[in-house]
Amino acid sequence: MILLTLYGKAENTVTLELTDLRVSGGVLWSHLDHGLIANYCDSSWKHRGRCYSRLSVAGGCCLLFGISREPTLLSEPLELFSFSGSTFHAAGIAVARYNEQQDMWQGLVRPIWWAAMRIVSAGAVSALVDPARVEILNPWEPSDERGGAVALHRAVDAEPARDSNVREFPSAKRSS
Repeated sequence: MILLTLYGKAENTVTLELTDLRVSGGVLWSHLDHGLIANYCDSSWKHRGRCYSRLSVAGGCCLLFGISREPTLLSEPLELFSFSGSTFHAAGIAVARYNEQQDMWQGLVRPIWWAAMRIVSAGAVSALVDPARVEILNPWEPSDERGGAVALHRAVDAEPARDSNVREFPSAKRSS
């Protein structure tokens, strides 16, 4: 089970139980549990008419990239993901920033862009992913000369039509 907590003022904190959290640009939703959960607007996340500055996703989860019927990239399980304003964190590391104009997430550690991702409980991964058809990729670990960047490029470039949600940066400059 995934716990999504929306943080506002002390009396304004909300916790939801989910089986699957989907992120499509600046929209958070769960097709099974809650439908539309929140959308990013004016530097905050709006849920049922109220603004929240931070959200946390806890419970041993993995990031899953690609289309639902054919995922292509998977992260290792982590206990905590969070959204603080427009920044997405994995285990406390800022890994992406939401770009409202392009309605996409820009990797801060790796040179990639993506439009959608799922956060799923680690226990549900085996039902969603065929390990032989998915690459393990952690967007919070920088590319290295030992194959990290090669695995990313192979997964992204192998079948561009399969996963149009993940793209390379136009330039590989890193944010500091």
